[in-house]
Amino acid sequence: MVVVIERVRTANDIPIVLTRDIMPQNILGNWMPTSDDLNGVSLYECLERYVNIRIVDGTASFSPMQANREIAEKLSIPRNTLLLLIEQVDHDQDQRPVLYSAEYHLTDKFNFIIHRKGPAF
Repeated sequence: MVVVIERVRTANDIPIVLTRDIMPQNILGNWMPTSDDLNGVSLYECLERYVNIRIVDGTASFSPMQANREIAEKLSIPRNTLLLLIEQVDHDQDQRPVLYSAEYHLTDKFNFIIHRKGPAF
């Protein structure tokens, strides 16, 4: 069993990101995330506070995609609008993969900067 948390993030009440976070239910113990838990608090903070899971790293991939009907409705945009999909797997302090995230970003609302290190770091 898995737990899926889906949220629409806004800026000035305008939808800008749809996020889907998926976690194995067995890592959550008796805690089930609620919208009250996540109101104004990051999921990472909640995982540490409620179930002692500390996210230490993650690997993300970035891909362009067009909004399907479901995503377009949730973001209040036309179908086929260009989005940036960020898919990420996060690991906890024991290097277990504990969280998969898919984030659908409106491309005209964000500027991403990535710092890359060379082999001589």
